[in-house]
Amino acid sequence: MSFADGEFADHLAAHEGGRRMPAPLAAVLVNLPLGVVGVLPYWFTWRFLSDFVFARFGWTTADPYNTNDGAGLALVVALVPLLPYLLAAAVVNRLAARRWGSGGARFWLLLLAAQLGPAVVWTNLAG
Repeated sequence: MSFADGEFADHLAAHEGGRRMPAPLAAVLVNLPLGVVGVLPYWFTWRFLSDFVFARFGWTTADPYNTNDGAGLALVVALVPLLPYLLAAAVVNRLAARRWGSGGARFWLLLLAAQLGPAVVWTNLAG
């Protein structure tokens, strides 16, 4: 007996008398912890963008304490945590979408909101 993508879990849930988790709930439960972990990479990336990119256009004001060492070090500090985080999030969300099925644009927007939500809350609480 062989099982394809997610069929084993469905078979196991049916055998145990359980039910499948709805896809939106699964997306939130998978991405909220990822969003909590992602607060720091998002913050580093935002600091780099606001101090070096957006400040060049006059959209933000660069912090002189952050710009003393140049953009190279800031770019490394922003990308080193961000790239592995995005890779892990992409793998987890791809597996989750395959397992629970992607419900179209609303499913992916909910997934993105659940992942960015903790960063937005933390930013507003930190001031």
